[in-house]
Amino acid sequence: MNIGADVQQPLDLGGGAMGVFNASSDGRMFCVAKRGAEPGKLQDGLVWACGEGQANCSDIQEGQPCFEPDNLESHASYAYNNYYARDWVVGGTCDFNGTATITQNDPSMDSWIFIYCC
Repeated sequence: MNIGADVQQPLDLGGGAMGVFNASSDGRMFCVAKRGAEPGKLQDGLVWACGEGQANCSDIQEGQPCFEPDNLESHASYAYNNYYARDWVVGGTCDFNGTATITQNDPSMDSWIFIYCC
């Protein structure tokens, strides 16, 4: 494998949705929702990220390219990552009340393009 090359792996986004993630070997990091996180806490994190956290959540609105899969874990992952990719450099964290985790597995799929940090 070439350094910096991406390897595609299956990714279960919950709710029966499957995608493909790219396992990054170049150190890119993504902030995503923890699998099995409590739904109420995920919802709170999503609301905070899209509100006070000022994540750009327009792409996960109905009719937009990242609305599907339409489930809380996927939408929270998108919002968490959007916030973290922008704010990690100024001290933003990837915790969201214990519902988020850092991964080097790129969760981008189809028209969903996750920005990365670091």
